[in-house]
Amino acid sequence: MIKAVLWDLDGTILDTTELILGSYRYAFRKVLDRDIDDDEAIGNFGRTLKDVMGAYSPEKAENLIEAYREFNHREHDGAISLFSGVLDALANVHRRGFKQARVTSKTEWLAKQGLRRFDLLEYFGTITCYEATSAQKPNPDSPI
Repeated sequence: MIKAVLWDLDGTILDTTELILGSYRYAFRKVLDRDIDDDEAIGNFGRTLKDVMGAYSPEKAENLIEAYREFNHREHDGAISLFSGVLDALANVHRRGFKQARVTSKTEWLAKQGLRRFDLLEYFGTITCYEATSAQKPNPDSPI
C-alpha cells in the first residue's frame, strides 16, 4: 500500500539542467581559468558540490562552490522551468490524499526557492535537503 510519494527536484520536478551547466561553466572559468565540457559537468549531476569541487581542486574547492552558487543564485529564477505535466501529477497525488515529500541534495533555501517560483510548496508536507542529512548521494545510507 502506498503511504507517500517522494519526489526528487532537479530533473524530475524542475528542469535545471541549463542553470547547473551555466553554474559549472562560470565557476570553472572564474576560479580555475578553464572550461568544463557539458558532458563532464553532467557526469557530476547527483553528487554534492563539496565532493565534486573537492575532486577537481582540493585547495580551491570552497572558491569553486562560492562561484558556482554566486551564478546559480543570481540566475536561478530565470533559468529554471517546470517539466510538462508535473503540476497535474502533484495535484492528482494530492487530491488522492497521499502525503508528498521532496528530497534533494540542494540546500534548503535554493530548493524552496524553486518550489516557490512555481507555487508548489503547498504540495509538500516534508522537504528533505542537504542540511538535513549527514550522508548525501551517492552514499547508499543517504535518505536523499
